[in-house]
Amino acid sequence: MELELKKIPPATFYNAVSERKQPIIFYVDSPWCPDVGYSMTLYFNSKSFVNYSNYKNDDVDALIRDTARTNDQAKRLTMMTNAQQTVMSEAPWVFIAYPGYHMTRRANLKGFTYYTSNNIRFQDFSREA
Repeated sequence: MELELKKIPPATFYNAVSERKQPIIFYVDSPWCPDVGYSMTLYFNSKSFVNYSNYKNDDVDALIRDTARTNDQAKRLTMMTNAQQTVMSEAPWVFIAYPGYHMTRRANLKGFTYYTSNNIRFQDFSREA
């Protein structure tokens, strides 16, 4: 595979992501809530704005819908496991790497907590003398 990397301004990049016209885009994103139903709704529901790959599967849409309609955690897990297996078998995304989350800070800055949303909550921080 030949690949040409294009350095573009952030606004142009996010337009390209939302327009979904490029053959491939390297993009890192994560849901703000560690719930499989929420995550699957964001990225694999055919009607979701952030369904970047334009993935559409009626069975997966039904599982996502049904998961949102129950709070029975065992049923939700079973439905989302089935949905994830379907999505992975159809491979609308290619996961190439997960670089992890790293934050450089001074030694006297305390209170850093990793949240699954990958958001920094500055109210957690304090300085030691």
